[in-house]
Amino acid sequence: MKRYSVRWIFVTVLTGIVLLGAAGYACASLLKDAGEFTYRQRGQAGDAHAADGLKITKQYYVRTSVTSSEYWISEGEFRYQNGELLVSTKRISGLLSEQEEEMKDYLNSGTTGPRFYISVEIYPLLEELLRTYDNERTVAVNLSEYYEYYPLSWSIRIPQDGYYLTKEYDRENRKSDEALQKRFPIPVLENETYLLNRLQGFTEGNGDFYSTTDYNDLQSVGNDSEIFFFVKNRSAFGNPVDMSNLKDGYGIYRIPYRITKKNGEKEIVADADEISLFYPLPEDVNVISLALTADAGTLFLRTEENERVILTVIDVKTAEKLASFDLGDADWCILQSGNLRTDYMVAYGDGFLHVIGRDAKGQWADRLQIPVVGALNTEYKRAMNAWKLLHPDDASVRYAYDGEGKLAIVSCSDNHPEQLSVTILTKDGVQFTDVMGLSVSDSVSLFTEGYYSGNMYTAEWE
Repeated sequence: MKRYSVRWIFVTVLTGIVLLGAAGYACASLLKDAGEFTYRQRGQAGDAHAADGLKITKQYYVRTSVTSSEYWISEGEFRYQNGELLVSTKRISGLLSEQEEEMKDYLNSGTTGPRFYISVEIYPLLEELLRTYDNERTVAVNLSEYYEYYPLSWSIRIPQDGYYLTKEYDRENRKSDEALQKRFPIPVLENETYLLNRLQGFTEGNGDFYSTTDYNDLQSVGNDSEIFFFVKNRSAFGNPVDMSNLKDGYGIYRIPYRITKKNGEKEIVADADEISLFYPLPEDVNVISLALTADAGTLFLRTEENERVILTVIDVKTAEKLASFDLGDADWCILQSGNLRTDYMVAYGDGFLHVIGRDAKGQWADRLQIPVVGALNTEYKRAMNAWKLLHPDDASVRYAYDGEGKLAIVSCSDNHPEQLSVTILTKDGVQFTDVMGLSVSDSVSLFTEGYYSGNMYTAEWE
């Protein structure tokens, strides 16, 4: 239960937090207006030369109307050179198709790759029982009285040309996939109860319960021919689930797939019979999440073992373990992988931010350790500072590691898409912070000239 309370504390204190190291804001300075929009630096602290060589690109995507095929985009390019920020902007107008496709392709190449989902399909039973107990208002149902093993079903979702192509089990007849059931016979927890209410439907009861979908997109990751996934060995309350009956043993699995055309429509071809064990694990190891490198050739496996978080790097072709890293106490470890398909992993553990990446010889190593020490030298304070760096202002984050000794963290809040925040770190801590955004008039223009649909941005060292 301790872990849940810590995460709750993290979430509740995010509001109002700014980037570490910004001790004060300088007076807003007007940047050169080189296009349709004008940007202002709203605050800066530290040595600006630390950002030299960092390039950020950002686009605002706006429709002229809800149904129109017309669009306009404000595109900004930001470069730090010789201690100064150089800005160029331009406005693009035209038909929707090409630019929209480019934007969606970019988004799809990041956090939304192929995914394989497994779910427990017990709801048809509960709905049927609601109709059966028509003389009683509330009934507690012990699931083990109806199932020996969890009825499992599966689906695949793959981004294609700006939309998601899906393959699902037979929802119409509400049947579970028999091949999946045979491969993963997981006994129902004895004290898993559900409370049925004739007026309000059903809710989980007071007993322990098992769900396979808590991890969502972190539970699987794929390339253009196969998807890697894991099946949880813990209940929602962290209690062990019996995995001893699994056909091939416990670990990381993979399912091959291909995309074909039928009657002019694309469809996914995949079969649960083709699922195989990719990387075996002891049954008591708790898998946290998976991620792939940009070339989809290396798999990051993040597990919890003996209350420590372990990052294992695995070759996709050979299933060989290339390296492993102890990232610290599981109750305090914060894991972040940028866009999930990056060539390095950023994590916090035991008072340090770690950048795990390839060295000059191509070997995986702990390339950079950044101390995270707050005003109070306590584990809680360090963890809070790490959270602020990895999730600044509750924003989406881009990482840029220069391969030598600097890490740039660039964020853009969904609530304030007109603003960018930059933090530069080395082994000695925060070296520079910067906050920039549109002028007030241009911020108004962004949201009033059309229908704001989102933004995208990248960060890299030149």
